[in-house]
Amino acid sequence: MATREVAKKGLAAAADKILRDAMPSLQLTLDTIQRDLREMKTDLGQQLFKLDAKVDNLRQEMYDKFEQNRELFNQLGERIAHVEGRLDEVVRGIDRHGERVDRQSDKIDHWIERIVKVEMTQSTRRNRAG
Repeated sequence: MATREVAKKGLAAAADKILRDAMPSLQLTLDTIQRDLREMKTDLGQQLFKLDAKVDNLRQEMYDKFEQNRELFNQLGERIAHVEGRLDEVVRGIDRHGERVDRQSDKIDHWIERIVKVEMTQSTRRNRAG
């Protein structure tokens, strides 16, 4: 059995030698393909590295924009709360002013009624005197 394996290995080596001698261009082509594949692998690795760097930059930009927008929304919330507080003050002031206007209007109505009564009594007196 060992002789058989030795014979097989010998035949394989002889066939390899014959093929290499008979087809040098095939070996050259295979070497060129192997070299091209290595270069492609190197180029692909560099491109992937660049792509990873771009993705990292994009991720950082997105995070920065998110933080900037969050800060802006917080400031906007504070401003809205401030405006809401001021608006409440204005509404309360308008309500108080409305109550004062109502009281003044009531007073004016009262004065008008008194004037009308006085005018009516004076015109009645004039009619009796005349």
